[in-house]
Amino acid sequence: MKLNVKTTPASCSESIVKQVYIYSTPQVYITGDNQLCEGTTITLLASGADRYRGNTGDTTAAITIERGGTYEVTGFYNKGCPFGNLASITVFEKPSPVVKINGPKSFCSGLTAQLTASGAESYYWSTGESTPTITVFRGGNYSVSGSIGNGCTASASFSIQETDLPLV
Repeated sequence: MKLNVKTTPASCSESIVKQVYIYSTPQVYITGDNQLCEGTTITLLASGADRYRGNTGDTTAAITIERGGTYEVTGFYNKGCPFGNLASITVFEKPSPVVKINGPKSFCSGLTAQLTASGAESYYWSTGESTPTITVFRGGNYSVSGSIGNGCTASASFSIQETDLPLV
């Protein structure tokens, strides 16, 4: 509360009462993973304020990012206060594997073909196998997910055709 007193020459006084509101700046926080695998996205979440403005241009609490770097968010209250508080987080980008599948494009019915994955340290095939090379007995679409030691994964798919044996 603020009180202003005005005195006139006749020693009369007049008082004016004016209420002044003081708002504190919000305590803004950013939560989320600080590591990102190349080629993927993560979502950072700002909290502690009513409105947000990020250095990415986002104006929502949830910020989806695709690259490593330092991300900042300023939070504001909806009480007309022009001042906000800043929070930041540094996200580190880790390399992802480049997974490939090698094998023949087709094989004869009744025989088998081998498909070999490369580019990662461990593999998990759509067939349930977890070796770099699998043997297929039927044509179709096959996929593999490969991961490396930093926890990043990537996948690849391969289509192989089964052809009938020629009639002799």
